[in-house]
Amino acid sequence: MPVINTRLSYVGKDLLPEENVAIHIDESNLIQSIESSNINSTLVAVPGFFNAHIHTADIGLRGKIGTDLSSVVGPGGVKQRYLESLDEQALIENISSSIEEANRNAVLGFVDFREGGLAGLELLTGLSSSYYPYIRPTLDDIENITFPVAIGIRDVIAYDTEIMVSLAKKVHQVGGRLEIHASEDVMLRKRWIKEYGMSDIQWSIRNLQPHAIIHGTHLNETDVNMMQETDTALVLCPSSNRYFRVGDVNIDLLRNSGITIGLGSDNAMVNPVALWAEISLLQERDISNENILRYATISGAATAGIEWGISDGNSNLLVYDLGATSEDEILDIILSPQSQQFLKAIIQPNPH
Repeated sequence: MPVINTRLSYVGKDLLPEENVAIHIDESNLIQSIESSNINSTLVAVPGFFNAHIHTADIGLRGKIGTDLSSVVGPGGVKQRYLESLDEQALIENISSSIEEANRNAVLGFVDFREGGLAGLELLTGLSSSYYPYIRPTLDDIENITFPVAIGIRDVIAYDTEIMVSLAKKVHQVGGRLEIHASEDVMLRKRWIKEYGMSDIQWSIRNLQPHAIIHGTHLNETDVNMMQETDTALVLCPSSNRYFRVGDVNIDLLRNSGITIGLGSDNAMVNPVALWAEISLLQERDISNENILRYATISGAATAGIEWGISDGNSNLLVYDLGATSEDEILDIILSPQSQQFLKAIIQPNPH
């Protein structure tokens, strides 16, 4: 049974930095136990990065799109036309390219919002143990949701409101998961407030009970309070927001909110399937490295209901050789692209 002896490991749900730790890995690549070690080591172990929101299939458009959000990702937009032009083989190749890019950047798990309805699930079988697809169902799919499935909704106008409420009810009845983009587009947020007397975030929580809100760029204190009360998670996509010039989330509302927060690189056509840009932008906002590590690993996975981290029975860690680097500097290195040169081992998640 392999044993990884480390000088420092960020352990458990609290990411506690524990010194002199021995991580025992079984033949299935699962962590069997975590114990004290008396062996000198220069290794540091952290959970693998988890990208909590991406769109893998549009990677073929990278470098070929503009910055107007509605014309690129809206109904009938550049992205929709592109995806509709792809045959199954091209689609699989795009998704596979995104998965490979994620793995090259120490992302060991990610949530992919996939267009194409329930039929698209068949294309994804066996692609990667780190791949968690959220499907955008067609209208015909709604009656066929009879098994736990993860659903990703484009926004509050993706379907007629009655259909959307019916869809959410179905998903919850079968024990599935539901996430929705909300308050990314300020004009749509304003429209919803005018028509319904509440933001699209508040309407979604009241009517759809999503497990997570994606973006939440223009959220306010009322939104945050409702998310706290309902244990609704939030996935931030700061580099995508910058690219499409839709604004920056009010991070001060979130600092002590207790909301489960993840990070997502969003569209592969815009950003690499990595978290370096998201991390850098949060560092600019004076978020601590400890919180950023949490958002980029265990908290990000938790937004999708996935247990993550260095703990018994898990299998998703990165091992770096950082020599005599001081503990104060360790996270500065790990949370930057330069960490790749110190990466010595990757323990991949179990197939699911």
